[in-house]
Amino acid sequence: WYFSCYVGLDFGDGTSAPKVLNNNGMNASAACGTISDSRGNLLFYGNHNTLYNRNHQVMKNGSGLYGHDYVTQGALIVPYPGDTNLYYYFTLYGGLYYHIIDMRGDKGLGEVVRKNVLLRSDLAKLTAIRHTDKSSVWVVSHSYYNDSFYSYLITKNGLLNQPVISKTGVNYELWKSYY
Repeated sequence: WYFSCYVGLDFGDGTSAPKVLNNNGMNASAACGTISDSRGNLLFYGNHNTLYNRNHQVMKNGSGLYGHDYVTQGALIVPYPGDTNLYYYFTLYGGLYYHIIDMRGDKGLGEVVRKNVLLRSDLAKLTAIRHTDKSSVWVVSHSYYNDSFYSYLITKNGLLNQPVISKTGVNYELWKSYY
């Protein structure tokens, strides 16, 4: 797991304390993500605007991503259902953006093959949950301007651009008067 100030943790097989890693190529205040394969081997990681391969180098086409460093829960990696070579990387920057990574690119180190695709411009905070079909994934984000959660479904056919909207949250716009 790689995170802020060029450091990370290796959880190994989970039977001992995590080992501190000092080989991280990125700096991130809040928005960052890391993903490993099913055996725990690092695939790639990133912050709000750059993705790094397992060799801690900027991934091919992996810079210039739209994202904001100080957004909590501002970056998220989601495996593409049904294809172990593809991944979505979601970032927040005045809205929800996605980028697609193909691990077959750059001789197996990965390549960003699509980037900076805007889904919606007023979203903040990110999370994901596996669909009940045990393959698809819901990516969920909250609106800044109302009490709505926007849930985007990713299936083996890709990301559905039409969200399911659930009105049950906090209106962040109202909180501005408290700060």
